[in-house]
Amino acid sequence: MSTVWQDLRYGMRTLLKSPGFTLVAVLSLGLGIGANTVVFSIVNALLVRPLPYERPEQLVAVHQTQLRQGIQRSPVSYPDFADWSQQSHYFEQVAAYDDQVFNMRGDGAPEPIEGAVISQDLFKLLGVSPAVGRAFTPEECRPGADRVAILSHGLWVRRFGSDPRVVGKTVNLNGDTYAVVGVMPAGFEFPAVAEVWTPLALDAAKESRGSRFLLVVARLKDGRTAAQAQTDLAAVARRIEEEHPETNKNWSAKVTPFGEDIVGKDIQAVLYLLLATVGFVLLIACANVANLLLARAVARQKEVSIRAALGAARGRLVRQFLTESVLVALLGGALGVLLANWGLRLLVAQIPVKLPFWMHFDIDGRVLVATLAVSALTGVVFGIVPALSASRAGLVAALKDGARGATEGPKRGRLQRALVVLEVALSLVLLIGATLMIKSFMRMQQSSPGFNPQNVLTIRLAPGGPQYANEQQRSDFYSEVVRRVGSMPGVQAVGAVNNLPLGGSDSNASIVVENRPSPNGGAYRAGYFVVTPGFFGAMGVPLVKGRAFEESDVRQSPRVAVVNESMVKRFWPDEDPVGKRFRIWSANKEPNWITVVGVAGDVKRVRISEEPEIQLYYPHTQVDWGGMTLVVRGAADPAAMTSAVRGSVGSIDKKVPLYNVFTMPEVVTKSVWLPRIYGLVFGVFGIVALVLATVGLYGVVSYSVGQRTHEIGIRRALGAVPFDVLKLVIGQGMKLTLVGIGVGLCAAVGVTRVLASLLHGVSATDPVIFGTMSLVFAAVALAASYVPARKALRVDPMIVLRCE
Repeated sequence: MSTVWQDLRYGMRTLLKSPGFTLVAVLSLGLGIGANTVVFSIVNALLVRPLPYERPEQLVAVHQTQLRQGIQRSPVSYPDFADWSQQSHYFEQVAAYDDQVFNMRGDGAPEPIEGAVISQDLFKLLGVSPAVGRAFTPEECRPGADRVAILSHGLWVRRFGSDPRVVGKTVNLNGDTYAVVGVMPAGFEFPAVAEVWTPLALDAAKESRGSRFLLVVARLKDGRTAAQAQTDLAAVARRIEEEHPETNKNWSAKVTPFGEDIVGKDIQAVLYLLLATVGFVLLIACANVANLLLARAVARQKEVSIRAALGAARGRLVRQFLTESVLVALLGGALGVLLANWGLRLLVAQIPVKLPFWMHFDIDGRVLVATLAVSALTGVVFGIVPALSASRAGLVAALKDGARGATEGPKRGRLQRALVVLEVALSLVLLIGATLMIKSFMRMQQSSPGFNPQNVLTIRLAPGGPQYANEQQRSDFYSEVVRRVGSMPGVQAVGAVNNLPLGGSDSNASIVVENRPSPNGGAYRAGYFVVTPGFFGAMGVPLVKGRAFEESDVRQSPRVAVVNESMVKRFWPDEDPVGKRFRIWSANKEPNWITVVGVAGDVKRVRISEEPEIQLYYPHTQVDWGGMTLVVRGAADPAAMTSAVRGSVGSIDKKVPLYNVFTMPEVVTKSVWLPRIYGLVFGVFGIVALVLATVGLYGVVSYSVGQRTHEIGIRRALGAVPFDVLKLVIGQGMKLTLVGIGVGLCAAVGVTRVLASLLHGVSATDPVIFGTMSLVFAAVALAASYVPARKALRVDPMIVLRCE
């Protein structure tokens, strides 16, 4: 132990005597380890850290699928959920829920509250009980039961001042009175940011199997796996399909571990890609420091030889050099943690949406242990070769060397040059990948969403209560809102839509087109909007043929729809689509045909990167919808209209809450926040890699100049002009760079193909980016070589010869 402590003290003194080397090495490793720590923290938050529920590894999400229609993940109908609960053999419990927005009314203005309607066993399945009061009883989860609610801890504090006697008190939700029966513990959230829960009181015998709106979560029995449950539930789905082919033909079920389902496969793929990327960054940093240590080993040959002459064994020398490299790595790790903490704060500040309470990106104990392990391993990996090289110094040669200084051996020189080539190649791969991501994001921002977002204000409305109990009342309310807001000064057009394009929600239907063959699944999948007549003008969606909806399109009249250009290209490319018909897929023998009255341009519904798909528009007077988003186009700044719009809606009904108030450019920006984060992170890593490789190249060339001072002096004395010296030094750096660029381009062709699924409007092998980044790297390398070349020009041949 005493010798270890002695090695540590000696190592610290040695590092302090070489502050330049120590600073560069620690900064290089700090950047590399910091990048890794940032990604470790993200992966830890999304994939490693267990969900805050009881035995989270047993939780699974269950969705319905219809693969023949391309439906990979669909909500579940209540009758199917009931059958799964009763017939599955691998689930301990099954629960269902549906996100809701409740209008909570009190003495002041109504407040929109995020909540959920849940089945009785949800809290029990999650292993959580109310902190105050109780959970729902079986009787309260039956149709016609008394209305009851459970509050979140935050809502209890905000609305009831943490009153412990809250049980038995009432809250007004959507105009109905609910008795409070419990309060959940502080910090509990499920799903997402729910603040109030009410029972899912439905009768499976009376609900339609074609109405799929529930999200299902289940707990596996002890010893069972998701794969076993998948096989079992698929068999249950086949039995249901045989019994109810009119609604369940080709529908199956998919069981996914709950944590994996929350994160999603796309994000998981990006996380694994990020891990590989930061691995490259760390490898570049290690190569950089290894080069510095190799250069430093040459300068310490005489010291090593003297210690060997005094009896130090080679193993003792190797241990000393490894101790120093591990110290450098640990210092780099400490700096990396500081940089990562700062970087995570900046990263989180770029996220415009509220994250679930359990998804916090911080440096916890697990991340610190990982960082410590990486630091220690890095110290050993990048230190072992220089340590072996330094300890192999020739005793006699080193002691005889008096004036010319130590010279590097051919093997050591080849190793240093190979490390530089590796740095350049890896850095070029990262720089190309980062540029592809940034260009993809820019293309995404520049691509047309299919509408004009400028000067548009959006506000979500959620009318509720007895006065909006039927379809006609809700339809009349939206018609009156559109009329009054439309009469305001400065308003050019007003409409309303069920799901705002790029707003994060969508609706889909299965349709059958008249006189067109149906696919194997029996229907085509189509996205749809429910809109008021003024929607197309307010949103700036072009109407390319036919007409928009009119006041005469009421419930009693024949059903009509506007379709998009993609649907026309699919079914009627050479025909007039106006007057064509389609219907919602079902087994009805007397289908209710819907007539096409107009054609609108393609609109991006969920993601701005999505490909055009079949889209339908229904009039709100024929298809009922509860909450809708008001779309107001003004002549100037849309945000300035917010107060006036609130007043107009309040003049109709003050109890209708208005929430999610955004301008349409804000909505578009929020819809691309994840690709923006990808571009930002990859861009930062690419720049870090470029900096590290530049420093590494500069270090090797500068070190070579120092080693060749004697040679350069003699060349100058023999008549070499400054250009010859510049060519000699810069040529050395550029040869290494060009070899690295060649290797990097070959590697990038294969590596960047992994990015293909994340790119929008950019080829994974874009020749312009490949060529431009190669030139950029060559220019940076030229600058990095020029600085030590200028130093070589200052070598005075007289001084060199006098030393000789």
